[in-house]
Amino acid sequence: MKKSTFIAACQMLSAKGEAPEWIHLIPAGPHIKGRDGRSFNMSKPLDVVAAFKKLGQDLPIDVNHSTEIKAPNGEASPAYGWVTDVEARADGIWGKVSWNKSGKAAVENRDYRYISPVFSAVKSTKEVVDLLSVALTNQPNLRLTALNSQANASEEESMNPELLKALGLDKDATEADVIKAANTLSAAVKSAEDKIKAANSARNTPDMAKFVPRGDLELAINRADVAEKKIEEQEAAKIDAEIETAINQAIKDGKIAPASKDFYAAACKQENGIENFEKYIETAPVIVDKNARGKDGAPDKAKTGKLTDVEKEVCSRLGIDEKEYLATEI
Repeated sequence: MKKSTFIAACQMLSAKGEAPEWIHLIPAGPHIKGRDGRSFNMSKPLDVVAAFKKLGQDLPIDVNHSTEIKAPNGEASPAYGWVTDVEARADGIWGKVSWNKSGKAAVENRDYRYISPVFSAVKSTKEVVDLLSVALTNQPNLRLTALNSQANASEEESMNPELLKALGLDKDATEADVIKAANTLSAAVKSAEDKIKAANSARNTPDMAKFVPRGDLELAINRADVAEKKIEEQEAAKIDAEIETAINQAIKDGKIAPASKDFYAAACKQENGIENFEKYIETAPVIVDKNARGKDGAPDKAKTGKLTDVEKEVCSRLGIDEKEYLATEI
């Protein structure tokens, strides 16, 4: 399927104000990309030349594609010249022009400085197959977009599809939609930049609710350490007093020997030591006769005049004379 289209890449006419005999109609292929983002292929330029010669008639040069826009509606679309011959060159396809008075004056007076071709292309491959007309124009890109949306909206995207996708627009979006989306995106970018600047500014400004000078912080930490140490010392003293009281009471009750005091004191300082000691004392047997103990709870051998069974066992195992042990103060 072939369709007519308008490419944005256009030739600027002679800067000297002279109407040129030859004009550059289509850039060299095989890939052609217009300024409006559309792309086409022209891998066989000689076939395009052959199609023109086969047609056997000159191509009209109008103004702003009036041949494609106005003529179908019955409106006037006068020619300003005619393309009488085409040839393929290294830089694309060129056309030989026969200007009429209107066309020559329009070019030499610099009323129009650019040309834009209309050609047919295969829809599936976008391969250019022949030329249809040529237009004088001053705004090829804007005019091309409008022409495409009016004449071929159902077959060709009027704008760069990648641009529309990036802006979150569908293929039917208008130029106004693109401008609006671009402005919205620009505003969003500016808002993000402002937020980043504000965050950086806040980051560089100390918050008195969150930060304090290092000297004050160190002083506060030192005070906390001193207070914590005092609390620990008070707790330790309290625990030592509890242990001392419990052990002394056990000695007084005859359930432990005074010589074992240090052992039980160390044991009581272990985790859950005092609780375990108290449980032990509750069930421990009396190993020293209450009536034979002095004021400190130690056995008063002067009163008993004899050893306990435990002491006798100790003497036996250590080979100590019971009388000598009896005479020894614990």
